[in-house]
Amino acid sequence: MLTMFKKAHPIVRPFADIGTLLYRWILLLPFWPFTRFAKSEIVECFPMYFENENDIRSQWKAGKVKVGAVWDAHWDKGARKGPDGKSLVVLTPFGVWYIDERASNCTKPHDHQHHCWIRHGSAEEGNLQVDKKGHTCEAGAGSIRIMNRKKGKHLYHARLMRNNLIRIVFF
Repeated sequence: MLTMFKKAHPIVRPFADIGTLLYRWILLLPFWPFTRFAKSEIVECFPMYFENENDIRSQWKAGKVKVGAVWDAHWDKGARKGPDGKSLVVLTPFGVWYIDERASNCTKPHDHQHHCWIRHGSAEEGNLQVDKKGHTCEAGAGSIRIMNRKKGKHLYHARLMRNNLIRIVFF
C-alpha cells in the first residue's frame, strides 16, 4: 500500500536547501520521540479555484487536480460552511476530505453549532491548519483518518499543519 501512496504523490519533493530541511524538521519536531519507529510523508497543500462542480470534474479528468489541492466547494448548497463562509475540501492521497463536515466518530451529532475540526489560517496565505482549539466535539485529536469501510481497513491518517498534510507511518 505504501508504494501505491508514493506513486500517486507528485507533491513530495526532495529537500532543496538547508532552509527547506530546517522547516521540515521543525514541522516534525512534535513527533521526535517516535522517529526511531516511524517515517514521515509530507504533502504540501496549495489553493485551487473552481467555478462550479462541472469545472472540477473536467479538470479532474484531465489530471490537473493534484494531491494537496485545497478548494472551496461554494456550489454545494448542502455542505457545512466554516466561520468564513467557505466549505473547504482537501485532496489527500486516498480521497477528499471535507474539513467543515462532521467526523465519522463525532460525539455531538445533533449539535449544529460545533465543528469537528477547527480551521485556522487559509491556503492562500500558506498557513492553513486544523486542530481542536475552539467549539468542537471530543472526536479525535484534529487529524484526518480515511478508512476502507467495506474491508474495515485503515488507509490514511494525517494532520493538516502549516499548509502541509503530515503523515506518520509506524513500522
